[in-house]
Amino acid sequence: MTSYNAGSSGIFRSTPLLSRPAYLKVAIVGGGPAGLYTALLLKKADPHHDVTVLERNRADDTFGWGVVFSDRTMEGFRTADAPSHAAITGSFHHWDDIDVHYRGTLTRTGGHGFCGIERKRLLGILQERGAGLGVEHHFQQEITDDAPFADADLIVAADNAWFSDPVVRLGIGGVEYHGHTWEWGARKAKELLFTARVVEAEEAYRIGLLNHLVPRAQLRTKTMEIAKTIARNHRGAVMGVKALMLQQMALGLEEQFKAEEHYTRHVLRGAKAKEAFPEFIARKGLTTS
Repeated sequence: MTSYNAGSSGIFRSTPLLSRPAYLKVAIVGGGPAGLYTALLLKKADPHHDVTVLERNRADDTFGWGVVFSDRTMEGFRTADAPSHAAITGSFHHWDDIDVHYRGTLTRTGGHGFCGIERKRLLGILQERGAGLGVEHHFQQEITDDAPFADADLIVAADNAWFSDPVVRLGIGGVEYHGHTWEWGARKAKELLFTARVVEAEEAYRIGLLNHLVPRAQLRTKTMEIAKTIARNHRGAVMGVKALMLQQMALGLEEQFKAEEHYTRHVLRGAKAKEAFPEFIARKGLTTS
């Protein structure tokens, strides 16, 4: 009998099972929610397993604000691990209704059942629960090959540089997919929704799912560069244009022109308009009285 572990070449190499202990030595590369939850479930399944999580960032670093789970997912969490489920439910915000605003009409649907939690808080909960079970966490560990864990029985690569929207496959509704047709075009949106296939970073950038594609080491620098550039604009102008763009996503061409006319005639009036849009006002021939 043999067990298998992955080599640096991507080809599996075998080790005689009788020469290894009965427990598994597991290395999880990536300390996001998926990697942390995998680690604690493996350790819970058998406390003798040697489970280590290696994360390139600090324990409280996060790239995102929140995480949303459905009631169905939360029930799965409760069944898999009650203590972490209790900690998550004690920190989340739950809602049942979804409001759809379209052409001046509000349509409210119920029965969805979703909850949201701060991403940093979720990471803390999973780290604490894993540590309590005996999972080892190593942060600020940049991994370039499998040399640090060449003797592992199992290597889990919990990478976040890919995207997928599995709502159709899961048979549930999802609030985030309504804009896919507008963002990707109808054909690409149907393909990705109906197949739920994984889209890696390069393709995501090519189809417009990403604005920029940079190495992970440059992510913070690039993010701050963009944020500072946006922050130099007038706050009211940014908020107004953003609201107008979001509104126009649901409007026809004629209605878009009407919305723009309303915006230029009413929203841009006042003292702040001259400060925010001097060239725009001059070009349109508007006044700020």
